[in-house]
Amino acid sequence: MEGAPKDVVRLEAVKPREAESMGERLDKSVDMERRSQDMMPVLSKKEKEKRERERKDIEANTRKREGEVMERKETKKRKKERLIIGGEDDEDDIDDEQDEVAEGVDWMNEE
Repeated sequence: MEGAPKDVVRLEAVKPREAESMGERLDKSVDMERRSQDMMPVLSKKEKEKRERERKDIEANTRKREGEVMERKETKKRKKERLIIGGEDDEDDIDDEQDEVAEGVDWMNEE
């Protein structure tokens, strides 16, 4: 890109004189970023390896937990399937049973 878009240039032209220009603001933000990078501690190779191992251990633990949760869900599904399969036989037995009520209420005859 050769320059700033026209609308940005127009806005830059109407800014107050006390305000910093685009170039000055850019230089200021780059300097701030450079200072923040300088303040960060430099890690040795051993420290980097240690952090990497810790990160891998955490990932492995989360995968292991997720696997345990999936196994629990699968066993619950199997139990539900067993109940459903066993429940179909019980429904046939219920259909064969006689009703305890001898007569029902006939609403049509009351009028």
